[in-house]
Amino acid sequence: MKSTEFFMLLPCAMIAFMVIVLVGSSWGNAKEQVIEMTAKRFEYNPNKIVVRKGVPVLLEVRALDRVHGFQAPDLGIDTTLAPGKVNEIRFTPEKTGEFP
Repeated sequence: MKSTEFFMLLPCAMIAFMVIVLVGSSWGNAKEQVIEMTAKRFEYNPNKIVVRKGVPVLLEVRALDRVHGFQAPDLGIDTTLAPGKVNEIRFTPEKTGEFP
């Protein structure tokens, strides 16, 4: 049975974006989840993604207009998104909760 616990992630610029981590035991040994995103001034698209606890995630983020900072300390993410290329961010969510 799936749990309703959630994990929220807000990048450093306080832009409306979050990651929701669903908890469940049926996702063991799942393949990497690949999510394509774009970033531009004050906007991420999509602005909400859903991932599973324990399942590796690859964010492929293209900065459309300029350099962007992208931080999620609780997921071990602190990187810069360079414009004009696909920036790869890998993480595996290991805990649930809500983190600013």
